[in-house]
Amino acid sequence: MITNQDITIFNLRLDKKTRREVFIPTNISEVSFVDMRSSGGSASEREENLHFRIRIPVNARVQDSRTYISEDKYKLLDDEEAKKHWTLQKGCCIITGTIFYNGEWKFDDFDFSSGVITSSRIRDFLDLFKYDRDIVHVTEYADNTRRGSDAVKHWRVGGA
Repeated sequence: MITNQDITIFNLRLDKKTRREVFIPTNISEVSFVDMRSSGGSASEREENLHFRIRIPVNARVQDSRTYISEDKYKLLDDEEAKKHWTLQKGCCIITGTIFYNGEWKFDDFDFSSGVITSSRIRDFLDLFKYDRDIVHVTEYADNTRRGSDAVKHWRVGGA
């Protein structure tokens, strides 16, 4: 698998003490990142469509050697243990590049009715760093690490 990008995944947790939503960023190096851009519409109106395909190899370098666990198991972890792991969740956010931040991001911008993390606060923070790339909202993912050699095992992520 050809790798071409480093990414940061923002996993969402509900802080047990404060009952506030917490984003836990995890930097992952050496992933395959493809953005597919297309446009459509009528002669008077154009619309840009973005779709992303990300493949995270099983041997990618992960911040602090964090280990992947399933979304269901991640939800059950206590707050300190969650910082030692990462997961994939529908609605979580991914950006290209790495963000080095030694704390937690606490926001109230999570809509429990739709299960979508809103990116306005992440965008505000990234604007401070003049970050001008897209934020990927994960819409699907698959764990393809059960079969094959380590050269082909990966997690596949799709988003818009």
